Amino acid sequence: MSSILIDSYKSFKVPAGWRNWLILSITSKDGLVGFAEFTDSNGSETTLLTAIEEIGQLLIGKRIISIEEVVVYLRRKYRQSLSGIMFKAISAFENALWDLQSKNSGNSIIHLLSRKQLDSQFQKFKCYWSHCPTTRIRSIDHIGADPILTYNDLKLLGKEILGNGFPAFKTNLVQIKPLPKVFMPGFNKNFDFNTETIPESYPEELKNILKAIINNSEKLEVIIDMNFNVDLDKFNSIQDKISDFNVRWIEIDFDDFFLYEKILKVKKYPLCTGENLLGLNSFEKIIYDKRVDIISVDVLWNGLTESLKIADLAISLGKKIAVHNYYGSLATSMALVFLSMVPYDSIELMEFDFDDVHWRDSIVSNPPKLLDGAFKYVTGKGWNNDFLPTAL
Repeated sequence: MSSILIDSYKSFKVPAGWRNWLILSITSKDGLVGFAEFTDSNGSETTLLTAIEEIGQLLIGKRIISIEEVVVYLRRKYRQSLSGIMFKAISAFENALWDLQSKNSGNSIIHLLSRKQLDSQFQKFKCYWSHCPTTRIRSIDHIGADPILTYNDLKLLGKEILGNGFPAFKTNLVQIKPLPKVFMPGFNKNFDFNTETIPESYPEELKNILKAIINNSEKLEVIIDMNFNVDLDKFNSIQDKISDFNVRWIEIDFDDFFLYEKILKVKKYPLCTGENLLGLNSFEKIIYDKRVDIISVDVLWNGLTESLKIADLAISLGKKIAVHNYYGSLATSMALVFLSMVPYDSIELMEFDFDDVHWRDSIVSNPPKLLDGAFKYVTGKGWNNDFLPTAL
């Protein structure tokens, strides 16, 4: 593998409506530039950017031959603070280095990793419309779409989902009545000491919302994202209320061992989890648990090589793989490269936020093109898509 002499790095914070996209660039002495997105919209952005600065200073002037060795050395250096921010920061540099190494060598990332690329007939990845109608309820001012205020608005949204070729949509815990709202009691973005609660009547409201969106369509599947936001009673009440619908899966995250065990014992639908986990060791419990059906992997936060290790182990034990992808267009390209190296029959629908700032694709050189609810992976150098700082 050809070596790279690191000249400089730079991080970019791109205001994108209700969150920032974070982009890393690494420039070699030869003038080549590698990019990676590392957005962390629900974490500590300031701390993550500080970690990027610390690691970047270590790499300036270093000659990189093996990206895997760089990752190992960095993880050893930050071993006692590795499990969160530092893991994500190291992954950002790894991903940008793969982009740079691919451009430097003239070979695809797939070739550099000695992975088997999917046959061209399988390089089309069907998507689901994520955060639907979540974004139109909580962030409508940023996306230029009609707001969701009534059940009739939801019926129109259902037609739009089908019209764009999506086989499924994923909603968070949203309500229309008594007023449009997104419930996120598992998060505390504004550091408010008042704990939000989900009303006891909410499961019936969610049923009404799904009924309006689906509107008797036999084609449309639903994914419910509960994230960290439910206890056992709410989980049970919700899954009982959605029995009339074609449920693709329920997505949920855990930070409580006892809640995990209780929910896994009573779940009635395929269960997806893992999007907030970092490193193969963190995934082992859910991968080896036969009750978990789908493993969600975030390539930005885990890094490409660790993501592939996670996927390989999960697939060997009969799991499906879903990619966590609620970012910008560069991240979507990174997800497509990852998926192109995973056995096709083990891939679940790809996450994609159809609703976003209208200029999302204008800051990259080769945005993935959505056609009939799917993205086609096209072989290229690096992520096959560059960030364009001059477009900001």
